[in-house]
Amino acid sequence: MSDRAGFVAGLVMGTLVGVGLGILLAPRAGQETREQLKGKAQVVGERLKTTAAEMGGRMRENAADIASKMKQTIDQDDLLNRLGRNG
Repeated sequence: MSDRAGFVAGLVMGTLVGVGLGILLAPRAGQETREQLKGKAQVVGERLKTTAAEMGGRMRENAADIASKMKQTIDQDDLLNRLGRNG
């Protein structure tokens, strides 16, 4: 999971650097630049929301899988304990 978090952090940093360079190098008027930045900020915000939602869903799935496996292991252990006592 840390690889994904590192990727997302790198993606965010790369986006911010790109936007900053775009501002510095863009030959546009102030109002145009502000409107462009606002649009790009909205796009980045939507991407972050989507990525966060996807990661949250994957984490919930993984947590459910782990809980299911733990329950199965506990049930098997309980069965073995009962067999050991009664056998």
